[in-house]
Amino acid sequence: MTIARVALPVAARTPFDYWVPEGLAVARGALVRVRLARRALCGVVVDVCADSAVARERVQPIDELVALPPLSPDIVALAEFVADYYQAPLGEALALAVPPLGLRTRRLADVQDDPAGPSPAAWNEAQRAAIDAIDAARGAFVPFLLRGVTGSGTGYAATLDRRCGLSSTRWSQPAPTAEPARRLRGLR
Repeated sequence: MTIARVALPVAARTPFDYWVPEGLAVARGALVRVRLARRALCGVVVDVCADSAVARERVQPIDELVALPPLSPDIVALAEFVADYYQAPLGEALALAVPPLGLRTRRLADVQDDPAGPSPAAWNEAQRAAIDAIDAARGAFVPFLLRGVTGSGTGYAATLDRRCGLSSTRWSQPAPTAEPARRLRGLR
């Protein structure tokens, strides 16, 4: 039985042992979802070995492998250094290197077909460009800076809220745009 030692974002200094189901290829740096007591958490695999000091009947399986690339060895080593230097749990240091992986409560299709939302025909050219830029980056971790007037704050902003999980916000500058933040800082 293959065992993965998983660092979780909890106040524990040692990683937790989970068994790897057949067909699931995990390696150091892989992001996995596991259960700790009654909580579902996302953790980082820090070691893969053949046995565990924990009794076999007490070791739980990995629920799923997160569909993101594993953390590079350099990032894992940096998090280990940070945890050691600041005397913090490794899982909490690694959590700072992982993008937010919130639980999705509704599917994208539910959001797009929401009758309460505004019709795409009602969006102006700049609003449509902003939504297209966000849709094109789906599946990747790309921060966006949204600026400009979005209308009343109920239609376009609510659509962005539902699509991207943003909190309700009103913008007060002209010409709404959505550009990856690196372009706005001149890092092309």
